[in-house]
Amino acid sequence: MAQVNKYADRAAYTADAKRLSTKSAVSFIENETTTIYDGVNTVVGKSAAAIGDLAVFDKTDGVIKYIKSATIAKAQIPANLVPLAVVYARQGEQLLIVSLDHVSGSIRWAHTYEVALSGFDLAAGGTIVLKLGSDPSAAEVSIAYTAGATLADVASAINSKVGHPITPRRIMADGRRLRRTISS
Repeated sequence: MAQVNKYADRAAYTADAKRLSTKSAVSFIENETTTIYDGVNTVVGKSAAAIGDLAVFDKTDGVIKYIKSATIAKAQIPANLVPLAVVYARQGEQLLIVSLDHVSGSIRWAHTYEVALSGFDLAAGGTIVLKLGSDPSAAEVSIAYTAGATLADVASAINSKVGHPITPRRIMADGRRLRRTISS
């Protein structure tokens, strides 16, 4: 870390003309208890990594570290840091990453999202229509479920159509909703 700063408030942070913008910097704003990562290729440990950050292997000490996404300057990544993956989710202390291998140049990183499916009439059966993507490239997928189906049956039918692991492990109080985080 090239520079670590501490400010009483955001006004002091904004007014600091000496804060580095061409090297890595971390600033703490006391009255907001906020940490700001800025500069170029700011490297942090696992505890500070977040969605969109680049996982790198540090050849000097053999440790996986993370470059904050807002500070990535690809041409200036030091030779001792080997890019591996991008963080797409955080579950407590666990980071979920997507490998950089075989990723097209147009994809920056994956992001998780949560969907809530509701309005099932499990007793009668029916059809769910999922719209995946956004117009004009959206695709609609129809998923049928039979009368008397369970939420596990509906999840299985969705999995067979879309290939993402959806499980009914978070069932809402009315017993008719599936909620699951899906990563793309």
